[in-house]
This record gives sequence, C-alpha cells and structure tokens, in this order.
Amino acid sequence: MNFVMRLRIPPCNVLSQTPIVSILSNNNNLVCHQCVRWRHKPRWLPVAKTKMWRIPPRKEYPEEQTARLLTWFNNYRTQMKALHLYLAEQQKAQETGPEVIAERLRLEELKDVECAKLNDEWNASVAKLREARLIRQAEERRLKIEADLIESERKRLEKIQEIEEVVRREKELSSTFITRENIDVAIEKALNETVDFNYCIDLKGNIYKGLRARPEVASENPLPEKMEAESG
Repeated sequence: MNFVMRLRIPPCNVLSQTPIVSILSNNNNLVCHQCVRWRHKPRWLPVAKTKMWRIPPRKEYPEEQTARLLTWFNNYRTQMKALHLYLAEQQKAQETGPEVIAERLRLEELKDVECAKLNDEWNASVAKLREARLIRQAEERRLKIEADLIESERKRLEKIQEIEEVVRREKELSSTFITRENIDVAIEKALNETVDFNYCIDLKGNIYKGLRARPEVASENPLPEKMEAESG
C-alpha cells in the first residue's frame, strides 16, 4: 500500500489493495501491466479506514414472515424427529425380534458349516502337499545316504591301499635292517667305508671332494680352476 501511495497510482488500478506485479501508468517504456486479482480481500490486510468504525445495520424482517418461518421450522423438526424414532424402532425390531434371532442363528450355523467344509478342503490339500514333500525328502535322504556310503567305501579302499603301500615299502627296506645275524658285517662295512663330508657343490650340481678324501676318489673329480677355464 505504501508503494502504491508513493507512486501515486490511481485507485482504479488497485483491486482490493493487492500487490501489483508491474504497473506504471506514466512510463513510456512500459510494455504491459498485470495485476494479481483476489476474489476477496486478503486476510492479512487491515480494515479499510472508511469501514473501521462503521457498524452495519441489522436486517429487519416482517413479523408475519418470521412467524411463518418459525412455524415451518417447528413442523419440519417434529416430522424429522418422528421419522428418526420410527426408523430406530424398526431397526431395533429387526435386530432383537425372535424371528430375526432365529434367522441369524441359522445363518451363523450355515456359515460355520461352510467354514468347516472349506477347512477340510484346505486340510486335504495341505495333506497331499505334505505327503509329496515327505516322499521327496525321503528320496533325497536315500540318495544322500547312498552317496555317503559310496564315498566312505572309496575312502576305506584308498586307506587300505595306502597301508598296503606302506607295508610293501617297509618290507623292501627290511632287507637293509641290521639284525643279530648281520650285525658283524654291518660294523665291518661301516668301518671300511668312511664318509668325507668335506666337499662342495657348484651351481651345475658338480660335487668336489675335499683334500682329505681318498686318492682314488680325489683323482676322479676335476679341479674347480680347470672347469672354470674350460667354461671360459
């Protein structure tokens, strides 16, 4: 409102004191103007100054018209009340009468019979499904047991083969065991065959005996310097 008063816009361009989007009557650069129109006065605007202390006069109706309207209203209220009471009594009679109660019991019994029949049908269908499921589970269990038995038998045979292989190797090695009969021969052999651990191995796997080896063993092995010269 202050914006409108500051621009001195004519009151005809302000509808119900609503905000103006763009309006400038004396501007040549104005292309168009648009107003936001309200069906009623906005609630956030105060009372107009011309209506601030004005009390609107109360409308006066003729006494005959008022009496006639009051009579019609009383008659209408009495008739509607009687109609409501009648409908309430009819509804109560339909709900609490002996015939109604007997019919209701009969309908409930029929409903119970239908529910029991439907329950039996459901139980039968569920029993068929359960039997099929039990048969399938029994077959799966039988197949699993057979597979487990076959696997256990295979493992048992493998274990027996491993044991037999170990026994065979031990029997082959038993010929080298030292017994009471050949202990003298084993002692003499151990004394005659001395082992020299003073040797080295190159990257190619050649073994070079040490200086304390027996002459026949040391002469059979080439010297490292000679091999390096040949490889170079």
